[in-house]
Amino acid sequence: MGLGIRGAVIAGASAALLACGGGGDGQQPAQGLRFNTDAAFVNALGGASLTDLAAVDPAGGRYTASLTYSALPDGSFAGAPARRSLQTTTVGRAGEPPAVTTLTVFYETEPARILATVTDAGTTTVFAQATRLPAAGTVGQSGPLAQGTVYAGTALTAPTGTETLSWSIEADGATTALACLTSVSGPANWVSTERDCFRIDGAGNISGGTISIERPGVALHFWR
Repeated sequence: MGLGIRGAVIAGASAALLACGGGGDGQQPAQGLRFNTDAAFVNALGGASLTDLAAVDPAGGRYTASLTYSALPDGSFAGAPARRSLQTTTVGRAGEPPAVTTLTVFYETEPARILATVTDAGTTTVFAQATRLPAAGTVGQSGPLAQGTVYAGTALTAPTGTETLSWSIEADGATTALACLTSVSGPANWVSTERDCFRIDGAGNISGGTISIERPGVALHFWR
C-alpha cells in the first residue's frame, strides 16, 4: 500500500541513493500481454508477503525489510461495510534492533477500492477514489488511484497532510509485470514517497516484488 515502510525507517540512513537491482526472469519484457491489476490489488491485501528484501547504501550500510498483509475479519468504515487487511512492516539496519509498524487497510472489492488506513498510532487516512484499476492492463499503463486526507486520529478532526496514490504496470519478464503502487504523502514541506511493486502474472497472482522509499535525506531501494 505504500504506507508502512517509510514510517518504520530509517533514522540512521543518510544515503542519497541506493543501488537498484533484482526482478525479472532474465527474458525480454512482456509485450502485448494483459495483466489483471484489479485482482493483484485484492490478492496483495488478502495475504501477500514481500520478505527477505535488502538494500545497501553508498557507505556500505545494510538494511533488510519485509512487508506482509494478513486478511482480517470484515468490518466497516464510516458506517459502510468494508474488508480489512493488516499490513505489517519490519525494517532493520545491520547492528540495530528492527522497527515494526502495523496499519489496518479498509477496502472494497469488485472493483477494488481503498477506503482508508489506520496506523497502530491512530493516524487515519481517508481516501476518495480517482480511478479503478484495470482488469486487463498492459506494460506502460499508469494513472491516478486515490486522493487521501491524513488525520491525527480516528476522530477525523485534525487534518495533518495529504496522501496521493497512483498505479503503474512496469516491465519485468517475458510473462510477468510489476504492478506498482506509488504513495506520495506529507505536508508540503516534508514529502515522502513510497513505491511498492508486486511481480504478477496475467491473472494477478503475486510472486515477490520490490520496495523503494524516498524522503528528505533518504532514498532506499529494497529488492531480493
